[in-house]
Amino acid sequence: MISTGVLREKLSTAGWADSPFELLAELSSVVFRDPDVGRELTIRALDSRELLADQYRPILDEITANTGLHPYIVENLKGFLGSSSKCNTSLKVECCDGNEIPASEQ
Repeated sequence: MISTGVLREKLSTAGWADSPFELLAELSSVVFRDPDVGRELTIRALDSRELLADQYRPILDEITANTGLHPYIVENLKGFLGSSSKCNTSLKVECCDGNEIPASEQ
């Protein structure tokens, strides 16, 4: 287990290349132990996402979803699919009674 400070530093640098799986495992652990710090570290990881090898990006997306940062996943999807993609990336949110929540209230 590495300290939060060391993890923060590695997530903001080319440290991804050294041991991406271990860093993501540590990030996931922090998200579980301290959601606020985990969210902050996840945002740092997302800022340097391009340094992460492609095969590890879905793991980061899953961690991002667990922190509630869903718009970042949508943005990553747009970048992955390209700006010319006709993919609908809008999210539909429904109440427990089945009624849709207007986008302005989400």
